[in-house]
Amino acid sequence: MKIWRSLKEVAADPVPAPYVTVGTFDGVHLGHQALLRELKEMARAGRGAAAVVTFGDPPESKEGPEGLQRLNYEDERLELLATAGADATLTLPFDDSLRGMAADQFVEEVLVGALHARGVCVGYDHHFGHDGRGDISLLSLLGKKHSFETHAAPPFAVDGMIVSSTLIRRKLRTGDVAAANKYLGYRYEVRGEVEPGTGVGASELGYPTANVKLERKMLPERGVYAALGNIMNEEGRVAAGPFGAFLNLGYRPTFDGDVSGEPGLEVHLFDFARDILGRRVRVQFVARLRDEQKFEDAAALREQLVEDEKKARRILFSH
Repeated sequence: MKIWRSLKEVAADPVPAPYVTVGTFDGVHLGHQALLRELKEMARAGRGAAAVVTFGDPPESKEGPEGLQRLNYEDERLELLATAGADATLTLPFDDSLRGMAADQFVEEVLVGALHARGVCVGYDHHFGHDGRGDISLLSLLGKKHSFETHAAPPFAVDGMIVSSTLIRRKLRTGDVAAANKYLGYRYEVRGEVEPGTGVGASELGYPTANVKLERKMLPERGVYAALGNIMNEEGRVAAGPFGAFLNLGYRPTFDGDVSGEPGLEVHLFDFARDILGRRVRVQFVARLRDEQKFEDAAALREQLVEDEKKARRILFSH
């Protein structure tokens, strides 16, 4: 997939007969994937290329009272867009200039002037331009003016629920990662580097854990989860795995109890004994096992971890 970071890069290395979609595409979930299939059909019929216009994070933090809400790392989103069939992706910084751009100006400067779009396919409820004033009706009018085809993709539903990034965030906030994964079409994951821990997992509990310094994105509700872990190489690709695992996301109340700052992630990889200190890992959430809780002592926690492992293994290896 061709990746552009600016309109100048588009001009320097264009694609033939682009058919374009526009959106944040946070999550690249099943609804986004359905839209991209329709875009691919338009591009195939027009003997052109499927191009995505998406947006980077604004200069200021997107973090609010509920924490960072981003569902994908930028490179993860680009990988998912490529897998979903995009031939090219333009990522524009969501700065003041773009945020203040009127809808018709965005169409004229980006879709027409830079990309020379032959067609545009967006979601049925898509809004664009300053304050979201542009909609599919305006896009259709501008399409007639500038001679490009327009199409509105219908909503995509799973089990009667319209799939959206908002729905997926709601599921993650409650820890329902199984439902979030169903709507995403893949397992939700976090990444980070393994850093030194206290050693309590190995010395007192019999469960050595990798303590992961997380790269920032939205986290599910605190708790214990069945998971899969992958070890990454220096290029960011999977070098080993996946390994069955279970993890604790939270504040280690039995030993620490300090709930200030960011929750930590400790993952125990089953049947794994290699030293991965300093390595980057990818951890995928499969199913929630229980809430994080404080135990009377290490022995009581160890007893619970045995049960957690049994349950996680049943979930991960029952098929």
